[in-house]
Amino acid sequence: MSRLKLLGTKELVYLSFPIILWVMFYFVTVDFFKDFVTAKWKLPNPAQPETFSVPYKIRTENINLSEIESIITVKPYKAAVKPKTAQKKESPPQYKISFIYIGKDRYVIINGKLLKEGENISRDEKIIKIYRDGVLLKGKWGERWIRFLN
Repeated sequence: MSRLKLLGTKELVYLSFPIILWVMFYFVTVDFFKDFVTAKWKLPNPAQPETFSVPYKIRTENINLSEIESIITVKPYKAAVKPKTAQKKESPPQYKISFIYIGKDRYVIINGKLLKEGENISRDEKIIKIYRDGVLLKGKWGERWIRFLN
């Protein structure tokens, strides 16, 4: 009770005024925002019942049996079968790394040949990147690694 005596009527009005304004604002604008959101997001309005329309005309005349059969008849799909021939997959060549140098340029010695990044190791493969632990090749067999000290 002593605390209420410290607050006068003027102070109580100042403290309650924002709450009163917020409540009034809510009741005034709640319908506006509900209609706005419903229209903007194309939500169904619960106040209006939904009506449905039939998008096509229902056929009432007689239908021939042959017309139904032409719609329902399913013909099996025949895939073109290729004869299986004995194709041997060529395995990728085996390379042995004996030295890797990484400095201003990157060099590698593979099977006794000194090569650098971007050079062809064979006509089917090219050196993409040289790392400390191996070489990345790209070519006929896709991207593959040759590890150093395997």
